Amino acid sequence: MSAADHAATMVTEGVVCTLLWSNPISRSRPDARLAVAGGARLTKMLFGGIIACAKDDIKKSLAGPP
Repeated sequence: MSAADHAATMVTEGVVCTLLWSNPISRSRPDARLAVAGGARLTKMLFGGIIACAKDDIKKSLAGPP
């Protein structure tokens, strides 16, 4: 297994564990789930915009890190 595969697996595992740990909060407060989803969307839009402005080739931006 390459280091990139290992890193992707660990990131995915971290996201799943975080969602499982926060499940009781999101069940008791549906607004919390909406806030987390909105924050994730905002972060992704900002990060994508910054990368798009910094890179010259959009295909390389979409492909990920070198």
